[in-house]
Amino acid sequence: MARGIEPLRRTAANWLSRRFALPRAIDSETEILVLNGSREGLFYAAIAAARYVTPRKGTPAILIPNPFYPAYGAGARAANCETVLLPATRAGGFLPDLDSPTRPRWREPSRSISPRPPTRKARSPRAITFRD
Repeated sequence: MARGIEPLRRTAANWLSRRFALPRAIDSETEILVLNGSREGLFYAAIAAARYVTPRKGTPAILIPNPFYPAYGAGARAANCETVLLPATRAGGFLPDLDSPTRPRWREPSRSISPRPPTRKARSPRAITFRD
């Protein structure tokens, strides 16, 4: 996998640390990945999420807003995760419906991927909680 050149990764890591006043420095060798576009990043996000969770019974699930970019589903498949689609309708402001009928299937979801679905709506970062 192409990682990008080291000076670019180091500059990005420094900028992120300053911009968001992070409690620790970003490691440009292991925490920065230079991408060709955001959809490539969404694909890799699913793989990273699946590797991040602790071992558990059954297939990990990744929650995806519907409508969604194909990269979401492709990433979930590449990570060997179950795809659970969450309706993102006009009635809900085009944000994933976290109380949708699919909820009983959630078991223990691995991660939710929803930085900005094709509807151009996004939840506040404070509204998204990742858990094992």
